[in-house]
Amino acid sequence: MNVFRRNNRVKDRTRVNINVPARWGYYSSFHEAVSPVIFWAQFFGVMPLKNVRLPDPEHVEFRWRSWRLLGTYAFLIWNFVVSVLFLRYLLLIGITARNTVSLVFFTMSQLSYGLFLLLARKWPKMMAHWLDKESKFLHPPYTSSKDHLKRDVKLTTVVIGLLAIFEHIMFQASTIYTFYIRVTQCQVESEDYIRLYYTEHYPHVFSALPYNHVLAVMIQVLSFTSTFVWNFMDLFIILISIGLTKRFKQLNERLLRAMEENPNRPEAFFREIRLDFITLYDILGYADKEMSFIILLSCLNNLYFICYQLMNIFQKLRFPINYGYFWMSLLYLMGRSAYLFLQASTIQDVSRVPVKILAKTPRGVWCTEIDRFLYQIHTETIALSAMGLFHFTRKLFFSMVGTFMTIELVIIQFDLTSRDHELPPLCE
Repeated sequence: MNVFRRNNRVKDRTRVNINVPARWGYYSSFHEAVSPVIFWAQFFGVMPLKNVRLPDPEHVEFRWRSWRLLGTYAFLIWNFVVSVLFLRYLLLIGITARNTVSLVFFTMSQLSYGLFLLLARKWPKMMAHWLDKESKFLHPPYTSSKDHLKRDVKLTTVVIGLLAIFEHIMFQASTIYTFYIRVTQCQVESEDYIRLYYTEHYPHVFSALPYNHVLAVMIQVLSFTSTFVWNFMDLFIILISIGLTKRFKQLNERLLRAMEENPNRPEAFFREIRLDFITLYDILGYADKEMSFIILLSCLNNLYFICYQLMNIFQKLRFPINYGYFWMSLLYLMGRSAYLFLQASTIQDVSRVPVKILAKTPRGVWCTEIDRFLYQIHTETIALSAMGLFHFTRKLFFSMVGTFMTIELVIIQFDLTSRDHELPPLCE
């Protein structure tokens, strides 16, 4: 494969900087922008790759025998054990719509680890293909988009990461505070309150295994790592969408600038633009093929937890911190899901911009290449999909918003005749 080499990119950047101001983030490949995120994800057992920080994806390696992969196996096995123990516990006490949420959470986490492990095997080839195709967008005649790729990737990662950490801290604070008040007001006496806390909050584990502090720490670590991969699914799709959107914007900027400078362009110019558009469509198709299972799992995950949270929206809670966590978690989940959908749907939006630009083409300049270009835009669905079941478009997003509003109205109507949300006594 003719991969665009790092030294060539250095030469191009040197040549470009003569005419274009050198600014941080200009002429960055997608691999360079996203590799720091993948590097930090490896500390949680996600995407176990070697040399991921190197600028050339040809040096990135996936090895079945590595310390990174050993960590992934450890998280996978421990997650599987906890999921089995939780299923066993539910079969003993009875399965309801409310008590299965933890089982679904750990199962989704386990599937995510497995899917990212499969993606890690293909990632070096995928990034080599991506860089080979996007290399022409890293130097003139393409200029950098007004939005910086590295900056947007880092900013998005930091914002979602901080919100995820805060949401997890709120969860821990809510459960610990509730436990503290119960122990205090109910005058619960115990020689080991840490043990009491874990046996009460993780009965599915300690009803089958003897308690010890090491096991408690392992559960806490698993809870944190599962929360990470639960958020990382959405973040990863968002970053892929940002990378694709930037390249389509570059093509649109070049086309608009050229038509404003001189609309009387030869047919060869429109042919070059059309072929570059096809190149971007090829990158999109490759990414969509390799990530389809992750995209589907992410959508199912968000759908389930939003519906679950909406089901509990009228559930009475005991303390203000419980309400604070619930609403923060719900708003964060809905906001993250909405941002994912809107960012992914932006790919289709920017891919249709050439239609508006070419609509102003003088009649004497109109040619067969323009007809072919517009035909491809109108006939191809240029968007990420979930295994072809649906595509990320704004139309689908607003349809889903309407569906959730309908679900909420049904829940409100059901809540008027239900008393399932009444709180049990604090001291039993």
